[in-house]
Amino acid sequence: TIEVGDGVLWDKHPEVAAPNAWSKNQFGDLLGKIRAAGIKPWPLVNFSACHDTWIKDYRFKLCTPEYDKFVADMIDEVSEVFDTPEQFHIGMDEENYENQVYRGFARVRHKVLYWKFVHELIERCEKNGSRAAMYGDYCWDNPEEFVENVPKSVLISNWYYDHFKQWPEGSYNYKGQHAYEFLEKHGYDQLPTCSTWLTNSNPTETLANLKETISPERLTGFQCAIWSEMCWEQEFYLKNDIQQLYLAREKYYPETLKD
Repeated sequence: TIEVGDGVLWDKHPEVAAPNAWSKNQFGDLLGKIRAAGIKPWPLVNFSACHDTWIKDYRFKLCTPEYDKFVADMIDEVSEVFDTPEQFHIGMDEENYENQVYRGFARVRHKVLYWKFVHELIERCEKNGSRAAMYGDYCWDNPEEFVENVPKSVLISNWYYDHFKQWPEGSYNYKGQHAYEFLEKHGYDQLPTCSTWLTNSNPTETLANLKETISPERLTGFQCAIWSEMCWEQEFYLKNDIQQLYLAREKYYPETLKD
């Protein structure tokens, strides 16, 4: 999964590009190299109001026609660049007040408006021939709403970065850890997200515990959220997450590795 956002100079909305953003041709060449290596690249464009600094001033225009057009344009153009990817990750994690409480300006779509937007994202992805994927943390505090509003066609990436143990029921860690069981119970396909963000053993603990939790037919794989800057100074952290996930896969899912 490649999070693109403002890292590419898009034709329809060049105004959101970061300094030194890659051209579409540069990025297309990279995708070609990734495919040549036997890897299928998927886009992640996070439209959560908690993680949308990349959209510049559009983040102040939520729920307006101008904003909706921008979102549709982005999904269309990213889908085109990725050549109709199998999966299109829409993000949508941590859109709640708790994760913005220390910000000077908090923006949260709630209830009807949140789900209306999620449905529009899903429909746009499917219209472009891709399966929508999204983070699953909204179900931590709103399980009934989640099941009522998220179709089983959507791939869910719940994330949890701490130890797997007996946490107090109802605590933050309890909800994150047990969301995997909740999603399995309700028949969602899953792409669990681990990380060494809090503990280096999380990738190992994630694969070890979920091997007994998620049915093989609903487990599509694992992804690791490194949460480090993509620069040479962070090379150790970038490689460490990759190594930890590989070692855990080698131990608990050796059948998925090629000889």
